[in-house]
Amino acid sequence: MDLFDTMPLGGLINGKFLALHGGISPELKSIKDINKINRFKEPPKSGIFCDILWSDPIDDPNGNL
Repeated sequence: MDLFDTMPLGGLINGKFLALHGGISPELKSIKDINKINRFKEPPKSGIFCDILWSDPIDDPNGNL
């Protein structure tokens, strides 16, 4: 588990494409916001850090799959 807590949250490819594990958070305004995250801790249940790891698109506005 310690290994996963140190892996990057995302990457910028050719300075043009942003690659993230889960998705883009509605709170994410700049790449600098990602750099401010303390990656060396357990992810919270909400916020940018959580969204980048676990955010999946949902078609239904009520959140139903």
